[in-house]
Amino acid sequence: MSDRSDGATPTADDGGGSSGRPRTDGGPVADDTDGTRGAWFERHAAEPLVRVPDLGSRGDVILQSVLVLVAAVLVQTLFAAVGVWLLDPVGITETGSPVAFFPIQSALGLSGFLIVGLAYLRWRDDPGLVGIRRPTRRDALLILAGSLLLAGTQLAAGSLFEWLGFEVAENVIVEQGRENAMLFLVLIPLQFLFTGPAEELLFRGIVQGLFRQAYGIVPAVGLASALFALFHLPVLVDGHVMAGLTIVFLSGLVLGGLYEYSRTLVVPVLVHALWNTLVFATGYADATEVLLAW
Repeated sequence: MSDRSDGATPTADDGGGSSGRPRTDGGPVADDTDGTRGAWFERHAAEPLVRVPDLGSRGDVILQSVLVLVAAVLVQTLFAAVGVWLLDPVGITETGSPVAFFPIQSALGLSGFLIVGLAYLRWRDDPGLVGIRRPTRRDALLILAGSLLLAGTQLAAGSLFEWLGFEVAENVIVEQGRENAMLFLVLIPLQFLFTGPAEELLFRGIVQGLFRQAYGIVPAVGLASALFALFHLPVLVDGHVMAGLTIVFLSGLVLGGLYEYSRTLVVPVLVHALWNTLVFATGYADATEVLLAW
């Protein structure tokens, strides 16, 4: 009888055999299958859409998720504060050099996210918690489709709120970019180097992974998306905050669904980064009227 405590049903090759069948410990697998619909259902057969955890598992998952998020925010704040302290003597300030100040501060803060996330994974020592592997051609198509889905979700939700008479709150960095258009361009590479990897590792990889093991796939995606939205609360300005949070939550659902389907963190990381890139590129074009010049 298996001594596993995560609620999954072990398979014959669960000990790391070479048959290519998936892990059943509740986490995305690192290997890939042939990419067919049948293979997808086979991979998910041992992972219920909804699971009722025992009290001990529920408390452990909630506690670890909260501690990881709190630690990430604290380290992010510390790193950002250290950045301000280091940049001020060389004349790089929020008001004097915003194009250099904000990207450096953002990179330092998100580095804190990455450090906390990687440290937690090393401490937990659970290879099945976060799924990551080399992307395939199928993943490339999924990234394209996912990017279109995410863009459509954001635009449709924004249009709906506008029709209802709500001005959607925006990320403060967009407002700052309108005042310093070059900031948009400088921030684009950071989406692939820091923002996408850091936020997706924390919210989709770790938090969603923990909730998946305890509650199943559907609650995990929903709960991780809710926490993802709350994390963005402090940076939403100039508009209806609940409308902004709703759009971020819906974006989290899309990213979480892509992660569960693809079984690799690479897909939501790139979709997240590509969407932010589109936002910043559009912001730059609007701020400089470059499209009108064409």
